[in-house]
Amino acid sequence: MNVINFYKLLSDPSRLKILLLLQQEELCVCELMHALEESQPKVSRNLSELKKGKLVIDRKSAQWVFYKLNPDLESWIKNVITETGKFNSQLTSTPLSRLDKMENRPNKF
Repeated sequence: MNVINFYKLLSDPSRLKILLLLQQEELCVCELMHALEESQPKVSRNLSELKKGKLVIDRKSAQWVFYKLNPDLESWIKNVITETGKFNSQLTSTPLSRLDKMENRPNKF
C-alpha cells in the first residue's frame, strides 16, 4: 500500500478508531455503531473506505457481516496500527467499555 494513501485513511478519527477496535477483535457494523456512537451510514462508509484500501476484510455469517484487520497487511502497517493503539489507549477505552456493556451482541460463530 502507498504510504500516503495509508495515512490519508488514518487521518479520519472514526476510521482510526475502527482500525484500533478491529485490532482487538472482529466486529460487525452494529457493534461499531454502538462502540463509537455513530450512525450506520457513517460506519459503513468508513468500513468501505478501509476495505477499499485493503486494511480490513469481511466475512458473512447468517445475516451478519463481520470485519477484521486484514491478516495480510504489510508488517510496517501492522506496526503502525499496533503502536498507535499501544500509545493512544484513550482512543479506544470508552468504545471498548461501551462494547463490554452492549446487550445482544451477534454470535460470531
